[in-house]
Amino acid sequence: MLTSMLPAVAQNTRIDSFNHAKKLLTQIFAGHETTFYCGCTYTGNEVDPASCGYQPKKDPDRAKRLEWEHVVPAEAFGQSFPEWREGNPACVDSKGKSFKGRNCARKMSTQFRYMEADLYNLQPAIGEVNWLRSNYSMEMIPGEKREFGACDLKIQNRKIQPRPEIRGDIARTYLYMEWAYPGHGIISRSNQKLFAAWNKEDPVDDWERERARRIEAIQGNRNPFIWGEVPSDHLTTPAIVASVNGAIIGNKRTKVYHRPDCPGATKVSQQNRVRFTTEAEAQAAGYRLAGNCH
Repeated sequence: MLTSMLPAVAQNTRIDSFNHAKKLLTQIFAGHETTFYCGCTYTGNEVDPASCGYQPKKDPDRAKRLEWEHVVPAEAFGQSFPEWREGNPACVDSKGKSFKGRNCARKMSTQFRYMEADLYNLQPAIGEVNWLRSNYSMEMIPGEKREFGACDLKIQNRKIQPRPEIRGDIARTYLYMEWAYPGHGIISRSNQKLFAAWNKEDPVDDWERERARRIEAIQGNRNPFIWGEVPSDHLTTPAIVASVNGAIIGNKRTKVYHRPDCPGATKVSQQNRVRFTTEAEAQAAGYRLAGNCH
């Protein structure tokens, strides 16, 4: 049962090559050639670090190179595949040496190839940032220390804290990957509340919607967390479900509205549900705040 009509296909089943995905991404980002983590502009495969005040930390040459970043690191879901962890008898190179890891998972598992090539999980990044981010998980890092010039990005102790403007995008990517590919350990329990907060604090913007439209046209499936179509059987905390898009949920029958953090936000039936961007918008439409919403 879903809170809204969803496509029959939840995951990517069209693109099974990371290299092919990278070629498609140039079409998807046409007219929006901006790196994800720092907001630098790029042309072709060359980034202009000065355009966003980025200062290289270790590798100035790689800082000028565009790379396509897995928001949910490939290793994070790759470790769930036995071919990644243990290898496979068929994973033998031309010299007769066995191998495992990404290359074996890519060779043996169609599901891994679909996940690795999923366009919703790929963003343009400064090459140095992609390298330094590695497979680190998302976290809030205390302090105001910046190591990349004007780029509001922190990477410390195997954790990464992105700039506020993209935290919701990241949360909705993780939520999508967890939902579309269950059983691969995408979201840890410790990160559920973090992504609920980011999802609420950074609502979906016009570019995120346009990017999603372009991806859906090519890949054929939908990220429901961008469109407020959260599966009601999605195994996650109520806070995450309630905070989709940071929307104000109104009840057309009772003329009551609920903030995302209110207990009644997830209980309004689909036929009576209406969304508002702000409380002021809901009030202007004649709605009042729910009594149990403090």
